[in-house]
Amino acid sequence: MSRSVAESQTGKPFYLALALLAMLWAPRGAHAMFFSFWTERMPDGAAGATGELCVRSDSKVGDRFWSANGHVATVKSLVGTSSRCKNPAQPIRAQVELSPSGAFTAEAGINLPDGYTPQSLSDAQRLDGAIFSAVNKATDSGVFLASVQREAISNPGLYADWLRTVQSRKLHDVNQSEIEQLEVNGLNGWRFQTTGTLRNFFETSYTYLMTVLEGNGEIVTVNVWTRTKVFEKQQDEFKQIAFKIVGLNPPPQPAGEPSVASE
Repeated sequence: MSRSVAESQTGKPFYLALALLAMLWAPRGAHAMFFSFWTERMPDGAAGATGELCVRSDSKVGDRFWSANGHVATVKSLVGTSSRCKNPAQPIRAQVELSPSGAFTAEAGINLPDGYTPQSLSDAQRLDGAIFSAVNKATDSGVFLASVQREAISNPGLYADWLRTVQSRKLHDVNQSEIEQLEVNGLNGWRFQTTGTLRNFFETSYTYLMTVLEGNGEIVTVNVWTRTKVFEKQQDEFKQIAFKIVGLNPPPQPAGEPSVASE
């Protein structure tokens, strides 16, 4: 089943919204890996062209924040301190207006195995870099893709390490693997596994397999998950899903030293 980015906007949202991990809001001009993270996405996302962010206590109405893809969030009002803002550095709930940038369009797509149904993405998710979401109800598993323009990431390996840290903060009772570096269809890749329980009433345990791929023009994150108790049966298939990504070319190799002709 081949799905392009344009074909990923149908269906119903999946309840595992915390799989969206690439929330890269920061002052314009900073590299993605060295952001002074000013904001954190509210867990309920946003509808239409408005939404909510968790922001710093010194944020003001009119403040603007840029994602790594050039999208803009403008603070329209400050609701106040909120228990829904989990990061102590960003305790204030703010209403924001979201504006897309036309400067970057993801080229990545995916050829998924049969059984996966595409899910709709909210405007807020797309502004944050989400390009595709799908679920397989038969196996209670899901796939989520996000893309960031390559020039915003100074070091993809450190980016993967940052994503690993962010994911650990979204779960209880977390257990994570070390980051494995690999090659995926000629692309540099970084992969790690995370197990933890959701921050909800049921405290269900899920296991996530995340792979970061370095393309020439974009960095793509592939996050695959299912319930922990059945993960072992599906992990071989999950490891292959990153190889289903299409539309990416590897970055050019640095030119080597010129050879010296022997006399």
